[in-house]
Order: sequence, then C-alpha cells, then structure tokens
Amino acid sequence: MSEIKFRAWLSDTQKRTNEGMIYSDELGIIKFFENFYRWTGDIREIMQYTGVKDRNGKEIYEGDIVKFYMGGVGFAKGVVILHNFCWAIKKGDAILNFDYFGNNLKNIEVIGNIHDNPELI
Repeated sequence: MSEIKFRAWLSDTQKRTNEGMIYSDELGIIKFFENFYRWTGDIREIMQYTGVKDRNGKEIYEGDIVKFYMGGVGFAKGVVILHNFCWAIKKGDAILNFDYFGNNLKNIEVIGNIHDNPELI
C-alpha cells in the first residue's frame, strides 16, 4: 500500500513547491500544512505522490519531470501525470503508463518539476 501524500505549488510570487499535508476543513476549504504550520498564502496546484521512488530514492509526484530509458530510443524526458486513473509519463503525444516500465521503474530519474523547472520540458 502506498502513502497518500501531496505536494503543493504555493503561489506565483513564492515560486516554490513544498511537501506537506493537505487538509480540507468542514467547509471544504483546502489548507496546506508545512512542518505543522498553516500556510495562508495562495495554493496554485496540488500534486499527488505516485507511491513510487525514482532510481535515487526520490519520491515521484504528479508534475515531476523525469528522465527515463525508452527501449531502442535511449533516454527521454517526460512529465508525470494521472491518466485514466493510472500514473503515467507524458512525452509529447505519447502516454506511457507506469505498467509499461514493469520492474524497470528504477530506470526513472526525477530531474525537476513543471513549476520550478519549466525549461526542462
């Protein structure tokens, strides 16, 4: 069973992502807690943890930019997305479900994310 964890892109002015706990109160207002302190700024996007780690032991989140080995093509880059209720990597028009990699998920390496490193896409 994988952990249900999230990361949030906090605001355009802060320009940073933080891992923490996402909480919805009784009114449905989403709050983000970083190190047990309530974040009162703007939450731009919430990204879910995929439940797997890359080749270096780094947790892979939705929105991460990853480098991976793609058969005879060699190394490629793509963005981690949730597609049809499955975690996948989007490379251009191609969508590769994590199942495509089988036991080779350890060949995936997180090199950035779409918010902090958009130039890598």
